[in-house]
Amino acid sequence: MKKTTLLTIALLLGATLLAAPRPDRTDKRKGGSIFEHALRTAGAALDEKKLDDAAALIQRAIERDPKSAEAWGLRARWAEAAGDRDELVFALHKQFGLRIAQGADRKERQALQTRLEELDPAAKELFRLRDGFVERLAGIADQYERERRPHSAIRVLRILLALDPENEPAQKAIERISETPDPSLAETAKPKDLLADVSVEWIREHDGKHREWKQASNVTRDNYVTKTNAGYEVMIRAAEAMEQINRFYRIFFRYGDGVNDNKSVPRITLHIFKNRDEYLELGIGPPVEWSGGHFTGSHVETYIGEGGFEECVTTLFHEAAHQFVSLATTAVGWLNEGLASFFEGTRILANGTVVFNEPANHRLFPLVQRLEKGWMKDHADGLDPSNASATPETAPTFQIILENRYQWGPPWYAPTWGVVFFLYNYQDPADGRFIYRDAFHEFVNASGGRMGEGAVENFEKVVLAQPSRPTKGLPRTESLKLPRKCDELNEVWKEWLIELAAEQSGRREVERPYLDWARYAIKRKEFDVATEHFEKGYVKTPLDVELLMEFAEHLADREKNTDRATKLALTALQILESEKRPDERRIREVESSLSKWDPKRSSMDKIQGELVEKSEAIVQRYLDE
Repeated sequence: MKKTTLLTIALLLGATLLAAPRPDRTDKRKGGSIFEHALRTAGAALDEKKLDDAAALIQRAIERDPKSAEAWGLRARWAEAAGDRDELVFALHKQFGLRIAQGADRKERQALQTRLEELDPAAKELFRLRDGFVERLAGIADQYERERRPHSAIRVLRILLALDPENEPAQKAIERISETPDPSLAETAKPKDLLADVSVEWIREHDGKHREWKQASNVTRDNYVTKTNAGYEVMIRAAEAMEQINRFYRIFFRYGDGVNDNKSVPRITLHIFKNRDEYLELGIGPPVEWSGGHFTGSHVETYIGEGGFEECVTTLFHEAAHQFVSLATTAVGWLNEGLASFFEGTRILANGTVVFNEPANHRLFPLVQRLEKGWMKDHADGLDPSNASATPETAPTFQIILENRYQWGPPWYAPTWGVVFFLYNYQDPADGRFIYRDAFHEFVNASGGRMGEGAVENFEKVVLAQPSRPTKGLPRTESLKLPRKCDELNEVWKEWLIELAAEQSGRREVERPYLDWARYAIKRKEFDVATEHFEKGYVKTPLDVELLMEFAEHLADREKNTDRATKLALTALQILESEKRPDERRIREVESSLSKWDPKRSSMDKIQGELVEKSEAIVQRYLDE
């Protein structure tokens, strides 16, 4: 939408536009909340004709709850007593819009509308304009949604809400569409209220009945049965999180994702105990003493500890990954744990979308501390045979990890995470290609079971001897280190992780040419990698017109996603139009792309043009009065 359109609508609908979010109104003082106290005393001040006192109290109430129709009704009373007709009309419009949204009956709505039309000669025309355009916009949004164009549907619904901010169906439609498991829709998503259907009292009664493990409650979903005595909220939140991460497991391991294959993945059970003692005593096996969770083949078990729910879910993400490691790979020992630890760098957005491949800082920082102190001499250096949880001060070399010559325990999780994260993400800074990612996939799938003698030689052959090739036409990056021997890789790995830790802690800032990297990936026909670079570039520089348009063209041409391409191009168009000296040629190019990607663009342009024309007339009428 062009700037003039937004400005006109904002001027026109100042009385009903863009209601602020509801702040906290639960502050308590003697006699009720601050909000309730302000309403009572404001009403009393109006009765006593103390207009200045009433104005201050009404303003306090509105600041506490800008969606209170009662507070706006008091403001209308004050304006009428003060003889301020303009303020009276403004307050009545606010009250009218809020009462419609709050479900006022027909008699109340009619009374409020009649009073407004008596005081505001433009009200009838304003209501007709709003209702007419809201209906037309709702129809277009519905068509977009049926055509599976979620970004376009949300865009139209937001324009509709600018006209009618209390329109509950439009608000709910945005929330529903935004729940689609797509990271690009997360910005308009509201966190799911997983407890919306139960009361606090119901939860209290439920938890009282299921405190002991024998009476633990459970919920069954598509991929997991979640059983716990740690409370209803823990059970429901964990069940939801695990269903979301399951989708990512299938994609990452290329197993049961419906694209690479249609293999079935058996449903397994999650046991979440209410404390560590129960986990160690009642867990299957039982669990080893130093563990925070484990995978048994049919169950994942953990507990709610001092780290609370977030730590519990991180453990679940790790342990449940072992199911897919066992199904999709031959990985054992260090690689099994390294792959599982990789998923600890996963988080879930508001709409349930999984964002993965992020540094697991709770693994990264302790590992870097050990790397900075040096290397272990052998697999037993620094270990205490009497304490399985003892962590050596120095770090294991690649050879020690690859040969798997140690008993598993906490000291080894951070190094194995570090190996997997490095091999997946080590890049050439010139063209952004991932040096070992493809070779690492081959290593995991074809030879993940190698350990002991021959493990190092196998790794050198499968991974180090097969780095990805530079983009055609680019010279080899001189600073890029491509060791062919495992011993030579140790220092490269160490330096890379130390730099990553400095970046994660904020001590180092790294500028990455994501747009250039995406271009090179396209040249190499690595389209998934191009999308990865575009996404990161979009997060870093969301107002870069060149990146927006090239990303949009990539989405439209290669991924056939013209819907999101339209969203990105509209952002680029708004940026171009807002410049002091707009580039008309570039604007025409973007508009041409939009006409190609958005089949309803002409209809939307027509509606917005009519809205501008009619709203400007009403705005001028208000200004003239």
